[in-house]
Amino acid sequence: NLQTFQSPIRKLPNEILRWIFNYASSSNIFLDDNCDIRRSTVFKEYTPGVIPALALSSVCSQWRNLASSYPEIWSRITLILKLKVPPSGTASKGFMDTVRVFLERSGSFPLSL
Repeated sequence: NLQTFQSPIRKLPNEILRWIFNYASSSNIFLDDNCDIRRSTVFKEYTPGVIPALALSSVCSQWRNLASSYPEIWSRITLILKLKVPPSGTASKGFMDTVRVFLERSGSFPLSL
């Protein structure tokens, strides 16, 4: 679609997009499905099911490549869990997959958990 290629967002340099990605990903909050804290006023700005770094890397191939190669946005994640022993299958796998993506993409950048 020609209109898509002429979109102003496509004309932004990668440096500006990285700044935007960094700002948007300053609070990568991952809440366990069993947590009641999502109703807390502490997390007013939290959108259930949305982790900014993952959302940004899902927009288009350009953004995926840029986000995947920018370790700073993957180095910050807030994990809020209500652990079950033993962990339940699907939920536990999804959690571990998400953490694995963050660890891999953060590279050698210092982690902030």
